[in-house]
Amino acid sequence: MIKLDKYMAFVILFMTFSIFFGCSKDSAKNKETGIKVYPLVSSSNPMGNKAADFVWEQNGKQVSFSEYTKGKYVLLNFWGTWCPPCRAEIPDIITLSKEMESKGLVVIGAAMERTSSMTEALSGVKDFWSSNNMNYPIVIATSELVKAYGGIDGVPSTFLINDKGEIVNNLVGMRTKADFIAEINKMMSR
Repeated sequence: MIKLDKYMAFVILFMTFSIFFGCSKDSAKNKETGIKVYPLVSSSNPMGNKAADFVWEQNGKQVSFSEYTKGKYVLLNFWGTWCPPCRAEIPDIITLSKEMESKGLVVIGAAMERTSSMTEALSGVKDFWSSNNMNYPIVIATSELVKAYGGIDGVPSTFLINDKGEIVNNLVGMRTKADFIAEINKMMSR
């Protein structure tokens, strides 16, 4: 009887550890797939006052900025994980993304990382995205994308793009939620 109880205790303990560690791995995989950080595939120069189009790879498919944002208002935020003012405005941008989605606002980040390796940039931005509970997609900006948007001299730099795909404002420097709302409301009322 004692041998059976020890055997059963071992089996129960083994199964408990298997279930615990198995669930932990599955949870990590699920969390990883929810991260919205993507490598940039290409970008094109803008035509007139239109926003430059760009393409990113998302879950094995190519997604174009112009199609993703078609008929929507856009807040396109160029930022960096290394930039204190950029990090300071992110909680407000997260809130805006949630609160103004029903009004047709799409938020997209373009991370300007200080690395020459796309792999390293993706890894660092994914970690940052996850640890800061970000909820909007981020592309890793390339020099071509920066050039297509006029050569970003400082970050954060936020472009407001109307529902016709036209750039209506470029906000250079950190902004508060109230600042963003005022500018977004101006754009939406035009």
